[in-house]
Amino acid sequence: MTDSITPVYVTVNITVGEVVWYVNNETGPNNPPGSDGRSTDAFETLAEAQAASGLNSTIFVFNGLTATTPLTDSIALKNGQKLIGEGVGLTVAGFPTLVPAGTRPRIVASGDAVTVVANTLNGGRTGVEIRGLNLTSTTGNAVEASSADTQNLGLRISENTVTTAALSGILIVPAAVSPGTTTLAVHDNTISNTGTAIRVVGGSDVINASATFNVSNNIMRNSLGSALEVRKLGGSGSWSGTIANNTVGVTGVSGSGSANGSGIFVLAGGTETYTASITGNQLRQYGGHGIFAQADGAGVVGNAAMNLTVTGNTITEPAAGGGPATNGFHLFGGTTPGDNSQVCVALSGNTLAGSGESGPDFRLRQRQSATVRLPGYAGSATNAAAVVAFIQGLNPGIGTGAADTNVPPGGGFVGGAACATP
Repeated sequence: MTDSITPVYVTVNITVGEVVWYVNNETGPNNPPGSDGRSTDAFETLAEAQAASGLNSTIFVFNGLTATTPLTDSIALKNGQKLIGEGVGLTVAGFPTLVPAGTRPRIVASGDAVTVVANTLNGGRTGVEIRGLNLTSTTGNAVEASSADTQNLGLRISENTVTTAALSGILIVPAAVSPGTTTLAVHDNTISNTGTAIRVVGGSDVINASATFNVSNNIMRNSLGSALEVRKLGGSGSWSGTIANNTVGVTGVSGSGSANGSGIFVLAGGTETYTASITGNQLRQYGGHGIFAQADGAGVVGNAAMNLTVTGNTITEPAAGGGPATNGFHLFGGTTPGDNSQVCVALSGNTLAGSGESGPDFRLRQRQSATVRLPGYAGSATNAAAVVAFIQGLNPGIGTGAADTNVPPGGGFVGGAACATP
C-alpha cells in the first residue's frame, strides 16, 4: 500500500566545527571503561587519542586520576592539532565554556612527552598548540619540536608546568629552509629541574633556516646548563624575536637559576641577520653569565649581523663560585679567526650592579675582524675606558665594566644609528 504523495528528496549540508577528542584516565558511571573519545566516554590513554584524531582537531586531557596515576605514554601531534589540558579549561568557538580551568593533568613519559615534527614525510605543522599540562620526561625532553626540509612549523607552547626533564624542558629545532619557516610563541610556562629549561637552536653552515620567536613570561629554575637559549648556529636564514619578562632563579637560593650555564644565551651564526629584543627579564643565581651574547662561532668563518636591544633587565645575585670571569652581561663579538661579525648592541636601563661574580658586571669584547656598534657612542674605536663609561651612563647604579678590542683587523667600537629591532 502506498499513498499518493510524491516523495521529495533534498540534500542537507551540515557544517561540522572544531572536533574535540577527550582523554580521561578516571573511569566511572560518567566515563565507563572502554572508550570512543567522547567527553562522557573518553579515551584512557594518549595513544588512543593520537590514533583516532585527525588534522586540525583538539585533544583535551582531563586531570582525572593523574595526580596519583599519571598518563605514561607520549603523543606526536599532527598539523593544526591542539593538545589542551584541564589547566586552562576548554572553550570552543560558538559555545560557552565547555570545561572550566582546573588542575593540569600529569604526563610522565620515559622519552619525549610531546613531539611535533614538520618535514617532507609528515608535512607542515602549523597552528599547533600545547597548553595547560604538567609534563615530565625521565630520559628526554618534555616537549620536542622540529622543522626540516621546506616545511613550516607554527607552534604555541604556553601555560604548562614542566616538573622535570632529563634533557630540555622545551626543545625546538628550526631547520626548515626557504620557503619554509618557523614561528614560535613560548610563554607563561613554569619549568624546573631540567638540563636546559627552554632551548631554541637551529640552522648550520649548510642549513639556511629562518625563524621568528616570542619567548616571554616564563618562570625557570634549577637548570643544569643555561636556562634559556635562542641560538642560530649558522646559515643564511634570518631570526627575529623577543625574549621578555622571563624569570630565572630564586632570590637567595644558591644556584637555583642555571648551575653551569647562563641565564639567557643568544647566538648569531652564519650570514644574514639575528635581531632580538631582550627586555624586562629577572635573572638570578646563574653559574655562567646573566646574559651571554655571542656572534658567530660555528667553527667556520661567519659574518653574522647581530642586533640586540637589551633594556630593563634586572641581573643580580650570581651563583656563588660561578664560572671564571662571570659577568652580568657578556658580549663575545666574533669567535672564529676571520669572523667579520657586525654587531649592534643597545644596552640601557638595566640593573647590573653586583651582577658579576668573579668578573666585572659587564664585559664587551670586540674580537677577530668584527665591529661592534653602540648607538650614541662618540669615543674612539679602541678606547676601552670610554666604552665602559658610556655603558655605565646608560644603566643605573655603578656597575663595573670592561671592554676589549682587536684592531686591526677588527673595527673596534663605533657609534651610529639605532640597532634594528624585531
